Parts: sequence; C-alpha cells; structure tokens
Amino acid sequence: MKKMLTMIIASVLAIVMVTGLTGCTSSNDATKAEKAAVCYVLANTANSQGLNLNSPMVQDTVYETIRNYGYISVVNADGIPDVVFAGSFDIDDKYKSASPERLDMDARSKTTNLITGMQGVIATDPEVDFLAALNLAVRSLSPLEGYDSKMIVVI
Repeated sequence: MKKMLTMIIASVLAIVMVTGLTGCTSSNDATKAEKAAVCYVLANTANSQGLNLNSPMVQDTVYETIRNYGYISVVNADGIPDVVFAGSFDIDDKYKSASPERLDMDARSKTTNLITGMQGVIATDPEVDFLAALNLAVRSLSPLEGYDSKMIVVI
C-alpha cells in the first residue's frame, strides 16, 4: 500500500514537472527571464544507486534558477525530513548591470557549489517519508512572494 502511494505521488509529480517545464511562450515572454523558486527533494537512501544530479534537468534547472536570481531549497527525504539548504540567489541591483559573461560565470560557479553540496546530502534516518518531505517542500515554498513560478523536483 505504501509503495503504491509512493508510485502515485511520483507519477503526479512527474506530470506536474513536465507540464511546468514545457509551457508555451510568446515572443514577448521569451525576452523576460522567469524568476523561479525551486525545492529539490533528495531521497538518497542506502539501498539506492545514488542520485543522478548530473542530469540536464537538474543542472539546467539549478543554473537557470540561480542565473535569474531565484530561490532554491533542498529537503532531505529520510525518515525525519528536514530542509538542509534554503536561500535566495538574488543580488543587489547595482551588480545586475555587470556583463552577461560575468553573471553567467558567477551563476555556473554557484551551480557547481550547490550541486556538490546536494551530492553530500545523506539520509540520517533509515526510513524514507516522502509525504512528510513533500509537505516540508511545499511549506518551504509557500510563504515566498514575488516569484513567477514555484516548482518541486523529486530526485
């Protein structure tokens, strides 16, 4: 029963993520960058093969969120889920006028550091509680205002 519920939740989240990532844009919207808030739920358990944080979906989502001055939180989905990282990547307006190459380089550096930190997240409790972790992810994003989108990515 618990395994079936987990599969249903995973399926619903996959559909939501695909729908959220494949939206249509007009030519006017294409020039405006989306400021997103993203929460990554990491389920790195002892009997899993390990998390694929090198996938383009993870790499590109983290980079785009950081580059567009978004917000990222990370939830460890073990038996007692907790938020292991939460922070805004917004910068002062005076620095936003820097060259695009400099801003890209800074975003790539922050992306590498964040993903390296995500790889170090390990379960400290032997069970996995996806429902509590998803609840915590929702609560980490719900009070945020001023973002064009909010997304939960389960890995």
